[in-house]
Amino acid sequence: MTSTPPPEQPSDTEPLLLFRNVCPTDLARIYALEKASYPPDENATRSQIQYRQHHAASFFRCAVLLDPQSSLHENTQDSTNDIVSSSSFDNSTNLNTNTITSTSSNDTNTISTIVEDNRNSLNGIGQIIGFITATRCHTFDEESMKTHDPSGKVLAIHSVVVDKAYRSKGLGSRMMENYLNAVEQIRSNQSAKLKYPIEKIVLISKMKHVGFYLRSGFGVLGKSQICHGKEDWYDCELMLTDLQKDAPETQKTYECWVMDSFAMPNTGGMVGISPISISGKGTGNPAGVVLITDDGHLNADGDGYADAKEFDPTFEDNKEWMKVVAREFNLSETAFIWEKKSEDGLQYGIRYYTCNGTEVDLCGHATLAASSVICEKLAETGKRDVWVTFHAKNDVLQTKPAANGSGSSKIIMKFPSKETVQLEAGSVAESATKKMIKESLFSSLSEEDFEFATCYIGLDDAGDDLLVEVTADAFLSMPRAEDCNFRSMKDFDGYKRGVIVCCVVPEDMKELGERADFFSRFFGPKVGIDEDPVTGSAHCVLGPYFGKQLEKDFIVGLQRSERGGIVECTLQDDGKMRITGAVTKAISGSLFL
Repeated sequence: MTSTPPPEQPSDTEPLLLFRNVCPTDLARIYALEKASYPPDENATRSQIQYRQHHAASFFRCAVLLDPQSSLHENTQDSTNDIVSSSSFDNSTNLNTNTITSTSSNDTNTISTIVEDNRNSLNGIGQIIGFITATRCHTFDEESMKTHDPSGKVLAIHSVVVDKAYRSKGLGSRMMENYLNAVEQIRSNQSAKLKYPIEKIVLISKMKHVGFYLRSGFGVLGKSQICHGKEDWYDCELMLTDLQKDAPETQKTYECWVMDSFAMPNTGGMVGISPISISGKGTGNPAGVVLITDDGHLNADGDGYADAKEFDPTFEDNKEWMKVVAREFNLSETAFIWEKKSEDGLQYGIRYYTCNGTEVDLCGHATLAASSVICEKLAETGKRDVWVTFHAKNDVLQTKPAANGSGSSKIIMKFPSKETVQLEAGSVAESATKKMIKESLFSSLSEEDFEFATCYIGLDDAGDDLLVEVTADAFLSMPRAEDCNFRSMKDFDGYKRGVIVCCVVPEDMKELGERADFFSRFFGPKVGIDEDPVTGSAHCVLGPYFGKQLEKDFIVGLQRSERGGIVECTLQDDGKMRITGAVTKAISGSLFL
């Protein structure tokens, strides 16, 4: 019986070739190689390289030579049973050519020592002699390749670069082989699966380099439509053929809902602006809710993969994903919630995104919707009448179920109360604000009538929302949303988020049975919402404002949008307030994005 002898170990005087991910400290060297390898009208800019490393670090890899005298070289030699190692790297001959890494079986200068290690300890070490960088996109065209889309099914390679001194030695082939293996490992490793599978790898090549890519497994599709410099380019594509086999296993879904928050009670009456009889359905403010489970998500600690214990809302890929989902829901706000590790099982993280992908710090109706979902799930496990805590970006919010309504549930929320600071009468700020408000909402009133109708103009203590109180007659004269001048409101820089217009409910309407103490409307074109149906967070300002004015601890607001909604406010002495509203479930299902 014979046995195969072990591979020859590299000596302690021979350089070692390693492959690793590029880190920020490498970017100066990476840019120098890029600039030296491509003409000025083809090479990537420094900012483009920085963007790719920041947003798509897992797909930015380099080949490095390790100093034979370094301790890491010695440690790597000691662990060759766990890595992969063979004979030495011969750099005695430099064949300077203008081609990208061509090689053949007769090449006597072939690099034969290949070591693969993705450990963080390798970050920043060694002399970089080549790199490959790519980003993800949905379509292979010039525009889509400008940004990295974490959900893209196409991995587009931007640069394959080898230092001029190390060309024609097989480095390009080894580097591409390592790169493709790394991508496949990402796709197949059960502990590090991508949230969205990659279907294919694409790139553009000049004719003189097509042979290299053919030997690497790519197919040539034909002349490219992408313009990149003066020369012609050709589209190359490598399909990842086992995707369909893996797809059912790797497809991740999330439970999702559309909930109508602050829905009207099931009684006839007036809804918002439209004097129609209603059943309560289709009222309130619809919010999307996505429940993120603790597996299959992206996390910064996992380098973009699903190996961490808790969803990280600050990780850039997660933020991009939430923006994509919020745009898909196309509702004023979508809430993303996930359970936080706790002993009581009643702690949840929450983030809010608008229909144009803008993140907002706080959203009352989306919190109400999320709370209704969680309270229903807790009730199924026997946990009823318990406070649930949501950890928002800058606030900790508490919610619990209230009395059930017919076809809906009521939720109590503890929110911070906010005070407003009145704009100084006759100041430049007040004059500019009045001008904007009149142009936007009261263009039908004369200057004198508008001046008479304006009771108060203030800004909340965070500078987010303007509060404008007007007379009831002026309030009821405001046009529908489609007839408002939102351009003037959007361009005005005297606030950050929205404009609240409100009034005290007149006594004659009270006598006719109106239970609300005040009316309001909320406009938020700056965050992509011309008019919000019902805005819970605005009542953090409205509640204390009208509570003080009407000398009441419990007040009821009716937001008179087209849909309409009821918000109950209870003021407390601890700087908090309770906001209560009814929630009805409109849609439930699965999210596949």
